[in-house]
Amino acid sequence: MTDKVVVATPWRLAARQVAKLSTTAQFYWFLSHLLSLTFLVVHTAVATVRGPRSPTALRYYNYSITSTILTYAIVLRQTYKARPISFVFARPLSLLRDDNVQYFLLAVIFRVFSKKHGNSSTLYPFAVYAFFHCLGYINANILRYLPFLSKEQKSTYSTLIAQFVKTYGEQSSLVAAHTEVLLVTAYILPVAKMVLLLQIIRPNYLVQNVQVLFLLSVVVIFNKLRFDQSKYTRALVTQYDARINTMLAMPVIPPALQNAYFALRQSIIAQLSKINLPVQPK
Repeated sequence: MTDKVVVATPWRLAARQVAKLSTTAQFYWFLSHLLSLTFLVVHTAVATVRGPRSPTALRYYNYSITSTILTYAIVLRQTYKARPISFVFARPLSLLRDDNVQYFLLAVIFRVFSKKHGNSSTLYPFAVYAFFHCLGYINANILRYLPFLSKEQKSTYSTLIAQFVKTYGEQSSLVAAHTEVLLVTAYILPVAKMVLLLQIIRPNYLVQNVQVLFLLSVVVIFNKLRFDQSKYTRALVTQYDARINTMLAMPVIPPALQNAYFALRQSIIAQLSKINLPVQPK
């Protein structure tokens, strides 16, 4: 008698691949990205219907930002696990040159203040990166094992995903930079409201005012760090600055307004230039 040859079915092969992937940290990094996107979609839908401050909308906001924190925690764990803990405590400011550290801390701060300031726009920069990371992971590790797709379909979808990532991958970095810069406006407007409505001098608004000012400071510092390290943020801010300068140079703009703006601009540049980080440790 001859032994029977057991041929693995497509579903069994898929199960084996999932089991194999589940032993890697990158698999949970992918799942966290996927969950952050899923919760963002649900949050956006609920916020549209019930309002962004509704308990359900805030709950899914928290789910999304927490998933984002997990993705960066996994990356940082993989990056620094071989280094002693004393390395982290000895050079904490130098570690801020690591992009992943910057995004991790930003997400943590948004999560801490999400009970009162769960702003939907704070999720968008992370979502842009998460979307392309998920596409890349699916194409590299999952697509060819999907049992309900034919070989031809897998090849077609793989080619489409690869072309999409190649075509729009760099543009996505510019989109992410755009959403990061716009975070500043998300907190400048509440500050303007605070001043115009005299909330800044009302004791019952003290905690809220401090939180808004703190979050504004955080996103400004974050964008300054990105300006120093990211060519996309630098190009975007330079473009905005040129457009504003061109608009203010129009003859219809009073000279007094022009002078006031450029004086404010120089003052802001002088203050932001003080935000610098130590040299990256080797």
